[in-house]
Amino acid sequence: VVLRFGKFQKITNQGPHWRLPYPIDRVYKVNVERIRASEIGFRNSENYGGGNVSAESLMLTKDENMVDVNLAVQYKIASARDYLFNVVEPETTLSHVVQSVIRQVVGDNTMDYVLTTGREQVAQDVHYLSQELLDKYKSGLAIIAVTMQDAQPPIQVKGAFDDVVKAREDQQRYINEANAYAN
Repeated sequence: VVLRFGKFQKITNQGPHWRLPYPIDRVYKVNVERIRASEIGFRNSENYGGGNVSAESLMLTKDENMVDVNLAVQYKIASARDYLFNVVEPETTLSHVVQSVIRQVVGDNTMDYVLTTGREQVAQDVHYLSQELLDKYKSGLAIIAVTMQDAQPPIQVKGAFDDVVKAREDQQRYINEANAYAN
């Protein structure tokens, strides 16, 4: 991206180009081909402390239960001009947008849906709604994929949740045994 006296001039591709010296022309090089990643609710890298980030991952569902959701978002720069000049910190904006949208989507669904059958649909909804919001902001970012890495009840209530799951399985087993005995 070439600026002349601080005003946008043009976008060029790789290779040699004629331009005026530094005080007049300023060049920003942006890699628009690289696929970048953002982690919501967890950090893989040791540089960021690794592990779970509960401030990002704990959410309230429609049926007033808590879930711990971790997302991985892959994105790339769609518009270098928008990326450089429309939003101050595009990566931070992306993180906040995805966090907001995942809280909305999880809040509109029940705990069972988020943890079991609706995982793919939740990820698709987050992808679509986040991209829509980023486009409104003219951030210059394009989300390629949203993957739900993990969705589970919070660690504090994991034992109680496991007991509920076991009770449901026992209930179904007893129903099946009763039907078999009746037949």
